[in-house]
Amino acid sequence: MGFLARLISGLVVMIGTRYWPFDHDPDGWAGLGQWFGGLGAFFAAWAALRISRKETTRENRRELEQARVQAFYVKVSQMQVADQGVRVQIENRGQSPIIAVDVAVIHIHSPQEERRVPCRATGGKRSVLLQEDAPWEPWTWPDDGQKQETIADMEASGGNTEIEVVFEDVGGTKWRRIGSRPLEQVRS
Repeated sequence: MGFLARLISGLVVMIGTRYWPFDHDPDGWAGLGQWFGGLGAFFAAWAALRISRKETTRENRRELEQARVQAFYVKVSQMQVADQGVRVQIENRGQSPIIAVDVAVIHIHSPQEERRVPCRATGGKRSVLLQEDAPWEPWTWPDDGQKQETIADMEASGGNTEIEVVFEDVGGTKWRRIGSRPLEQVRS
């Protein structure tokens, strides 16, 4: 930027001294100072906008990272498999509440394949889960109506199953946690 400002200033001086119409009038040369002042104001405004844009981008990244760190404190574990379905425990150990908490999928791992069973929790979504709340422990069952088959597959997998939970942070960012896997941001 410094080079560009010096280049433009030099061009203005060269052009101004060669073609300036008021060679012998001191008031004419005063106009040249006003032109320099105008160019300086233009560059100052440009620099301020550029700095502002960089700071906004940096602040957005900082807020997203803070939300990601907060979301890492959400723990999901499978507690029990029974005739009622699967009992899941969801705990918010972070400082901010999480909202729209939903048990979405049961992942059953077997040597042949991974089976994804869409499911739903008893009572539907949990609207808010605060840090000081006791862990939410809903019973979950498959949407496809094949509860007994799913439970049998889970028992046959030797406990090699994971529960997928979807939730939002206070900032409205949607997150997905599958068992103890790394957290994923859900793109809308």
